[in-house]
This record gives sequence, C-alpha cells and structure tokens, in this order.
Amino acid sequence: MAGEYTKEDIEILIATMDRQDDGFLKSMFPFTDYHEYKLLIVNQTTEENKLHIQHNNIRVFNVFEKGLSKSRNLALKNANGKICIFTDDDVIFKKSFTESVAKAFNEFPDAGLISFMTEDEKGQPFKKYADSTKRIVSTKDCLNIMSIEMVVNLQNVKNTGCRFDERFGLGAQFGMGEEAIYLSCLLQNNLELYSYPETIVIHPKLSTHTSISVKDKYYIQGAFFSKLLGSNYMYWLLLKIMYEFKQHRIRLNQIIPAITAAKKGRADFLKYE
Repeated sequence: MAGEYTKEDIEILIATMDRQDDGFLKSMFPFTDYHEYKLLIVNQTTEENKLHIQHNNIRVFNVFEKGLSKSRNLALKNANGKICIFTDDDVIFKKSFTESVAKAFNEFPDAGLISFMTEDEKGQPFKKYADSTKRIVSTKDCLNIMSIEMVVNLQNVKNTGCRFDERFGLGAQFGMGEEAIYLSCLLQNNLELYSYPETIVIHPKLSTHTSISVKDKYYIQGAFFSKLLGSNYMYWLLLKIMYEFKQHRIRLNQIIPAITAAKKGRADFLKYE
C-alpha cells in the first residue's frame, strides 16, 4: 500500500464562526493558494451573515447553532476525503503539510488517526512532543493532543460510530476536553492511533483557555474526568491539582474551591448520563 495516498486524497475540515468572505482562508494558507485544497467549511453564523464561496474544491455549511463539537460532527458526516484534517480558522498551514500527512498515512496505512505537531508563531514547538513516531495506546496518551493536530482515515473512524461528545468543547456546557474523549472512543474500538513527529500547522501560543478561572476550569475537569475515567475521576483530578500546584498554576487557597467546582461539574455531567 506504500505510496497510495496523495495530496488529492486529503480534505481539510475547518470550523469557523460568523464568516462572510474568504479573508480568513488567505490567512490560513499564506504559502499556497487555498483553492488548491479540498475544503469543507462549517460556519456557525446567522441567517443574515452566511458565507458563500463558489469553487469546485470548497463546500460550505452555514449552520445556526453553536458548539465546536457540533461543527466537527457535521464535518465528519459530510466529509468525502480519504484523509481528513481537523482544523480551526486561527491556524497557519505549513507549506509542506500535505506531503507530511500523505507520507505518514502511507507509512501507517491501517491507522485510524495520526496526530501531528504544532509550532508557535516563533517557530518553536507548541508543547513537548515525542522525538519519534509513537503508538497511542492509553487514555493518558490522549490527554495532550489538540484537535488541530488530528488527522483521520475517514472510513476507519466512520466505521467505529465515534462522534465528538457535544456536551464538551468550545460553546458547550463543558468548554474543553472533546479531543481526548473522541480519541478514547477510537481506542476503545481498537483503531490504530499514532503521533507523528512532523509539524503541519502554526498556532499562536496564547490559548483560548488561558484566561479561564480556576473554578470554571475545574468545573469542566470534573465532568471531563468523569466521562473519561468513570469512578477513578477523583484520583486523576487530584493528580492534576498536585501537578498544577507544583507548576504554580494554582495556589494553595484555590485547591478546595477547585475540588468543590469539580464535584459540581461531575454532578451536572451525571445528570445526563
């Protein structure tokens, strides 16, 4: 199967909001013409502010409900590329990203998903990555992967029936954690997942979640760990608190409020289970 996948097999699934023109695409693809790529754009907007792009390679879905996971699921449902890249509208694609993606899936043709690397705007790794290709085999391996790094073999993931949990992610009740939950579902369905040491996108270091309060963050974590780890949620929650305390990301007087908020998040999550 070596050499099977090419640039033409790749489709880019873009989640965006309130777009009315193609300016954001020009920013995402500064090194090449975006018309060269097969794009599926989910634009969460209003009836009055729809996005229209007339091009054979580009499909646009204007939708009128909020939630990043809802956009991801709609894109997965309607995608038709053999290999699909999840992404957002605030990334910049590296010039050689399609070559990196095709090469990885030709090396691992049975993979359901491969995660790649991200650089910040200074050309530095966005976070710590493995130096070589690594098999993703556990829930712990899933915790640090961003959706903009995730590339899937469409047919393999569709066969599992896995979807993004729409209670999690930006715009949902629990505003993050959707990536790890989705990856965990793929693992439970025995798909082969890998991390691959090549960079495909540039993303600003400032995160959407940087300014979230400790209480809000741990409210989400209580739900997230409950979904991902069930009755073991408190063990992993305390490990996270201890780690963030050592990293000076949480103060001593914030620990009890964080645990209280996490219990509330767990309780709210369990109402819908």
